[in-house]
Amino acid sequence: MTKNSICYPAPLHPDGNRGVHQEEQELEANKKLIEIFEGKIKIEVSTIFKLVTGNYKQGKGIMDIDDLFNEYMDFFISFATNPFNTLKPYAGQVVIDKKLRLFLAEGIIISIIISSGVDMANDKGNVLSLIRSFTPEQLPIVVFFMILIAAMIFHIFAKAWILINNAFPRSSTRENDAYLGGSIQDSINASLAFGAFYIPVATFSMSILILLTKLNPNIEWLVILAVSIFLAIFFLLYFVSALSSTHPKTSFLQAFLAFSGGLILIYFVIDRVEYLLGML
Repeated sequence: MTKNSICYPAPLHPDGNRGVHQEEQELEANKKLIEIFEGKIKIEVSTIFKLVTGNYKQGKGIMDIDDLFNEYMDFFISFATNPFNTLKPYAGQVVIDKKLRLFLAEGIIISIIISSGVDMANDKGNVLSLIRSFTPEQLPIVVFFMILIAAMIFHIFAKAWILINNAFPRSSTRENDAYLGGSIQDSINASLAFGAFYIPVATFSMSILILLTKLNPNIEWLVILAVSIFLAIFFLLYFVSALSSTHPKTSFLQAFLAFSGGLILIYFVIDRVEYLLGML
């Protein structure tokens, strides 16, 4: 060091506080991500309510779930324990019921929350291989339209089966024959009520399945089989019960026979179409 040189204190380099700066930056980035995520969820909730209820009021979104949660849970528990009494007020309607559409919307939103808890969107197992082509935001809307389309197709084929069944004369009573008293709106209302109950149940079951297979991948197919049987039994019992409840003067057995006959006709038509396409 020379005589005339001046010794200044070394400036504090940012690297000296690199850990603090990184933490601050990460916290700020996380806050922005949370804001974006919450905004996205609110947009999705608003979209689903607009689409399903057809009467969305501006200024309400995520809070609507809180306000209507108790009513939905009452419906869910009541439908699970006694679907016939639960859907009795909706029998024989000539319109698609607004409250049932609202219940379906809430069921879909609850399903989104359940699926986000186990990160279904990023699951790489065999469980979700069939629905991985849809994003978590698209899937509820796809499910909603599938329910409506399936209800209309089923109603048409079930009615066709009933006409075919009634075309053959018989001496025995027809009280236990296939029958659906009512309109296509009754079938749609049954599907809306069923979807409001079944979609969260199926989502929760899939979540449990994913968690179990992550804990022990060796039992994946065994768990898939058990959950599939459980969901199939639930589907059959509750969907047929919903059909019986929303269609006037229709017993469970009559609805089951109409449901089964509709499935037989749908299978026959699909088989014939595949056969004709194979000949081209």
